[in-house]
Amino acid sequence: MSAGAYRHKIEVKRKVVTGQNSSGAEQVEWQLAFTTLAKYQALSVRDFIAASAAKSQISGKFTIRYRDIEPGVYRLLWRGIIYKIHGFLPDEKSGRESLTIPVSQDI
Repeated sequence: MSAGAYRHKIEVKRKVVTGQNSSGAEQVEWQLAFTTLAKYQALSVRDFIAASAAKSQISGKFTIRYRDIEPGVYRLLWRGIIYKIHGFLPDEKSGRESLTIPVSQDI
C-alpha cells in the first residue's frame, strides 16, 4: 500500500487495571500503547447491511503497517472519538505487511 494511504494519525490505548475501589470495582486506566498513521475505511452500504443482519456493531476499519501487538484489551482514539477495537487481523498475503483493525464507536 502506498505511503499516502496512511494519512490519519491514531492513538491505540491499552487497558490497565490499577487496583480496586472501596466497592471492589476495578479501577481502569487507558495507557498509550502506540501512535501510528493509518488508513480509515467506513463500512460500505453492503457491508453495513450484512453487519446489521449479523447483529455486528462494526462501523469501519483502520489499516496500519504490521507491528507485534501484545495480548490485551485495546481501544483507539481518532479525531477525538473513542473506538472499540474488535481485533487485529493480519493481511492475507504474508501476514506481516499490515494489520486491519475493525472498530465500532464506543459509547
